[in-house]
Amino acid sequence: MRRLLIGSFVFAAVVSFAGVGRAHITLTSPAPRHGPDQQKVSPCGARGDARGEAVTVFEPGETITVAWDETIDHPGHFRIMFDDDGFDDFPEPADEFDLCEPGGDQGCLLDGIEDKRGGSYSVQVTLPEIECENCTLQLIQVMTDRKPATLYYACADLALRSSGEDPGAATSSSSAGAGGGAATGAGGGAATSSSSGAATGAGGGAATSSSSGAATGAGGGAATSSSSSAVTGAGEEGVGGSGPGTSEDDGGCSFGGAGGAPAPAALALAALGAVAARRRRRALP
Repeated sequence: MRRLLIGSFVFAAVVSFAGVGRAHITLTSPAPRHGPDQQKVSPCGARGDARGEAVTVFEPGETITVAWDETIDHPGHFRIMFDDDGFDDFPEPADEFDLCEPGGDQGCLLDGIEDKRGGSYSVQVTLPEIECENCTLQLIQVMTDRKPATLYYACADLALRSSGEDPGAATSSSSAGAGGGAATGAGGGAATSSSSGAATGAGGGAATSSSSGAATGAGGGAATSSSSSAVTGAGEEGVGGSGPGTSEDDGGCSFGGAGGAPAPAALALAALGAVAARRRRRALP
């Protein structure tokens, strides 16, 4: 009997300790500032709070998905806030009935997200039309099974930056290449590529590429790229100028040559021509 009581006590202690160690909420997207074991201290869960190294970049006014897991269920709701100055000065709800109004109250993105008794959550919120390098997104769990309501916190470090760049610079949602990306060539010419793989270049030269990745450029040279590659051309290997031309695929490999180096096919043809000429000279009496 004594052994049974001791075993029951140890089991209860282990279960209790595991419950304390588990997170109530785990922010999964955007990347959280802290791990799930730091949630109880306002505004972001930890004492002596400071921005972390994981910063997620969005565009001003972008609609994003905020996702999290509720690992220990409590009745209540969730709130999502935004701060743009790096001070994390989020207003806290006065009580469980104090809901902020998105678009009306400063920093309020969404409130009153109903608890669904644990599991995964995913909602969409629209970020403000501003640029900032030290922005913070805050997720609050408002638990109403005790009075007053208990709050748990999680934050994500953000930066809001416009994607517009100077004229002639490469702009794309995936840096450069196919699918609407853009590439730039030396000599003042810019080349743009569409999802079909076609590219046109300024500076007196034009390049075309099919979805198979073959591309030919003005100026006497040739460049090759896959349909999802970023292409930059210079000198005789691409468009305008006098530098090297390169093509990079998704795997990070690069191809191309410097100056006016001919393509492998041209070298082969030149070699065959030289052999034929030598044979003709030998055949002469």
